Amino acid sequence: MKKRIIREKKPLTMLFAVADIRGGEKYPDIKGKAKFYSLRNGVFISIEIENLPRENKNNFFGLHIHEGNICGEGKGDNPFSEAGGHHNLEGDKHPQHTGDLPMIYSNNGYAYMEFYTDRYEAKDILNNTIIVHENMDDLKTEPAGNSGERIACGEIKVSQ
Repeated sequence: MKKRIIREKKPLTMLFAVADIRGGEKYPDIKGKAKFYSLRNGVFISIEIENLPRENKNNFFGLHIHEGNICGEGKGDNPFSEAGGHHNLEGDKHPQHTGDLPMIYSNNGYAYMEFYTDRYEAKDILNNTIIVHENMDDLKTEPAGNSGERIACGEIKVSQ
């Protein structure tokens, strides 16, 4: 009997970066993780966050990749200002910035979402930040969709 050789298939996706998401001074209990997987023509993103504020009546929160490479302290009237503005490789208007992501939906403070984007490649977002905003993105107002205060932030770092 001939012995069969089983070859491992190479994965279509490869984890290349993670961001540990944490709340600021106003919402210190927010915590989560975003995982970024490299695909042939884009990036697959998986996000899990807990302890989102429940006073947001519609349960949607704006979510964006920002151009800064640090979150900073997250204090005062302008939390996570060190994260900079929206990541925008092509100079597009909102909501076509390369950093504009789908809104995240919270169920009793917990949110989980996976999606794919071809707006950038893995190398384009390393050492940037991901920001959760207190309100839903209206998908039209410049520069951030009137999505309100930055309530949580994570630095996108190479996966270990």
